[in-house]
Amino acid sequence: MPSGPSSTFSAFSDFSERLVAARGRVLLCVLLGLAVLTGLRVVAGGALAEGGVSPPDSESARAADLLTDHFDHTPTGLVAVIAATGAPGPEAMRPVDAPALVAEGSLVRDLLAAEPAVASVVSCWDSASSAGGTLCSADGRHALVVASLRGDDGERASLAGDLAERLRRSTPAATVSVTGPDVVAAEVGDRTATDLLRAELVALPLIMVLLVLFLRGVRVALVPVAVGMLTVLGGIALMGLLAGVIQVTTFSTNIVVGLGLGLSIDYVLLLIARYREELAKTPGRDAATGRATAADRNTAADRDAAMATAVRVSGRTIMFSAATVAVSLLALAMFPVPFLRTMAVAGVIATVLAALFTVLVVPAAVALVGDRMIPRGRRAATDTGGFWVPLAGAVMRRPVVVAMLVVGVLLVLALPVGQLTLGVYDDRNLPTSSASRQAAEVIRQEFDGRESGAFDVVATGLGAAAGGAGASSAASLDAFAAELAALPDVARVTAPRVVGDAAYLSVVPTVDPNSARAEALLDDVRDLRPPFLTLVGGPTAAQVDTTDALLSRLPLVGGFIATVTLLALVAMLGSVLVPLQALLLNVLGLGATFGVLVWVFQDGNLSGLLGFTAVGSVPAAMPVLVFCVAFGVSMDYTVFLLARVREDYDRTGDPAAAIVSGMRHTGRIVTFAALLLATVFAGFITSSVTSIKLLGTGLALAVLLDACVLRALLAPALLRITGHASWWAPAPVRRLGARFGLSEQGTPPAHDARPQAAVAAATVAAQPPTAHPQAAAAHPQRPAGGR
Repeated sequence: MPSGPSSTFSAFSDFSERLVAARGRVLLCVLLGLAVLTGLRVVAGGALAEGGVSPPDSESARAADLLTDHFDHTPTGLVAVIAATGAPGPEAMRPVDAPALVAEGSLVRDLLAAEPAVASVVSCWDSASSAGGTLCSADGRHALVVASLRGDDGERASLAGDLAERLRRSTPAATVSVTGPDVVAAEVGDRTATDLLRAELVALPLIMVLLVLFLRGVRVALVPVAVGMLTVLGGIALMGLLAGVIQVTTFSTNIVVGLGLGLSIDYVLLLIARYREELAKTPGRDAATGRATAADRNTAADRDAAMATAVRVSGRTIMFSAATVAVSLLALAMFPVPFLRTMAVAGVIATVLAALFTVLVVPAAVALVGDRMIPRGRRAATDTGGFWVPLAGAVMRRPVVVAMLVVGVLLVLALPVGQLTLGVYDDRNLPTSSASRQAAEVIRQEFDGRESGAFDVVATGLGAAAGGAGASSAASLDAFAAELAALPDVARVTAPRVVGDAAYLSVVPTVDPNSARAEALLDDVRDLRPPFLTLVGGPTAAQVDTTDALLSRLPLVGGFIATVTLLALVAMLGSVLVPLQALLLNVLGLGATFGVLVWVFQDGNLSGLLGFTAVGSVPAAMPVLVFCVAFGVSMDYTVFLLARVREDYDRTGDPAAAIVSGMRHTGRIVTFAALLLATVFAGFITSSVTSIKLLGTGLALAVLLDACVLRALLAPALLRITGHASWWAPAPVRRLGARFGLSEQGTPPAHDARPQAAVAAATVAAQPPTAHPQAAAAHPQRPAGGR
């Protein structure tokens, strides 16, 4: 057992006492700092943007940069679909050649051409252009007008959304609908913002109701909500300031809201629970209720002492937990995708602010609530454990059976992971009622070419390749264009456009740009070896390059997370085996989560119930985001449970009693906190955007599996199986744990023996008589490596 508190523990003890003594001034500084931060955001902050989902140094990105720099060209972003609705006209005339249709098409074309940010416009009626033929449908009843827009991802999406609203209309002769990558991006952004705002507005009152029921008081329930709102406001302000320096995706604010609110509530609940526990141990408290007697009610010294102990013990757990969550989220920044990097920044900011505001604000907020922190009624502030004590006893009696059953179920759920296919969502990310998607469906059904999915081929070094001879260079380009046109699934290849020693060719496929056949065509194009350098871009190339970049970094990211997590848990717990068990549990839980996601969203099961269209893949960035966020939250709950188990083991020397006691003290908190966090994420499932449904489903499922299955059943079972060996460690690790570990005790046990009796009863039921907890405490058979 540890002989005394570590130096870091003593330092944190001094900090907690000073913090409680100056809580009013600390709260004022927090509020003033938040006000200043918000003001800076308004004055100097930048605008959030869409996009950033492709690696900037990939071949497709470099091709796009060359197209912009040398040819002032951007990929097709907007497609207007003009459908004939009136009489077909003379028998020899195609419907799209009727004067009314031609006039409608000219109007659309002129409106687009008049926009300064529109780089180019081509229509079905441009017969002189090589594009004209594929922009008219085979039945002659549909015509396309395609446009390329200038600007970054956010600027193009904003302009495309505005143009789509202006172009969509229906006349007696024609119906004009609008789609295209930039239009779809605009609608996805608008729907995501609206859907998530609605989900948050619904989730917040529900969370408040649940908190009132859990904490048994309205005023005390306001404390975690207030800390959560401060975290959200601070996080949004910081992300706005960063947007003035770097590109920050609009979805980052939703990560700040969801994760910031959820973690704030988690941390506040842990701190309040420890405060109530310590306050109930104070002399002068009624043994039946834990509330102060009339003579003691107006004395604040016991509250200050209880809060100082709670901050000293649980505050360190909160800080350590936040550090592990932040590290997991920081791993997102290792992927070469701007979208994921801004998600990493948003997640780290939300996590750090949640922990800081919990420790800094809760002491003052609790002082305002006063004696109402102790609920009325027969249940004492130190909970007897309720359902969790008998559950722990059941697990202690049959740990091997429980472990085998749980692992078996998780492995079955994880089986579909082997069929995971990474891809990208197109217009089918939107619901069938979407105008953009309906227009895209017309193009898929009525047109042979996929104009918005064209492969952009950029050739460089033409002069060097042809020895400076212009005729040879032109011949090489023509031969290369002929090779491209001869490839399978190619509708047409535009004539080369030459600027200096560079040339651009557009390869229009006949297949869906997000299909396996399109990826095979991309490989064929990139495998050609003309006598000059080539770069291939376009939607399919961007999708493949993004997926390859993510997969190439997965081993590095996984190794980073595993290594840092193991080292952190070893330092925290002073153990070697328990951190390995925690990592194994996280892998099993995430494997089961991804198996369910593949079964639902890739294979299309439950698509009718959830209202989405399966495309045979999941967007590449979403599993990565789910992995890092869910892994971080899982470590959050791991720290909550294991820190308390370690503390009780240090006090009693009995591993089974420590497990039961740890579950009694943290079971309700972890499960309820997970329920609240899952409520926030479950709101995402109501979104009309499929990728957001997937994200919400994955995070909600991962959180519930972790809290209700892994921490409630599998973790206690494994700890019981390994027994004393769980806490063995070599001498260097013991010293590390003694210096930085979290397993420090609070105040002495309460005179109220009811909770201890519950633990003893469960432990006696779980062990043979020779392993009685009192005997184990008196004569602990602990290995030499124990603390």
